[in-house]
Amino acid sequence: MALETADIALAGNDLRNVAAVVELSRHTLHVVRQNYALSIGVNLAGLIAGAGGSINPVLAAVLHNTSSIAVVTN
Repeated sequence: MALETADIALAGNDLRNVAAVVELSRHTLHVVRQNYALSIGVNLAGLIAGAGGSINPVLAAVLHNTSSIAVVTN
């Protein structure tokens, strides 16, 4: 029951691994925030350019898919 309700579960008895888990979680949140910023920025730029008539719908779709690929590769 404790494993199902725990935020983290260590595979061993070494509590020094907690620091590594905390560092990993901080890095993960940093990457998630980068991905949000990248995605919102590219899509906002595409929206503004599309609303202004600077790009056609096909190029806007390519831009959107490119931002999605950038988020996945990050």
